[in-house]
Amino acid sequence: MTLQLGQIWPGHEKRPHRHEYEQIAMIFTGECNFYVDGVAYHLTGGCVMSIPSNAEHYIEVIGNDPVYALDIFWPKRPDRVESVPDKPFLSD
Repeated sequence: MTLQLGQIWPGHEKRPHRHEYEQIAMIFTGECNFYVDGVAYHLTGGCVMSIPSNAEHYIEVIGNDPVYALDIFWPKRPDRVESVPDKPFLSD
C-alpha cells in the first residue's frame, strides 16, 4: 500500500481524476466536499471516505481553513516516491 499525507488549501485547483488504485481518504481537520462519480460527500475532521478503483473523484475545500488528510492506496503506487526517515521512530 501507499500512504500520502496531504494539505489542501482553500482555492486550490480542482482536478477530477481516476486511477486503478483503491483509495481511502481520512480527513483529520478542515471541511470539504469530496466528489466521487459526481456525488458530493460532505466531510469534516474524523470522516473517512472509500473511493473504488477507476471512480472519478476530487476534493473541494469549504471555508478558510486547509484540509489535512491521509490517503491510503491499494495496491502500492509505483508512481509515488517513498521517503525513508534518517532514524527509526523506535530504537532498541
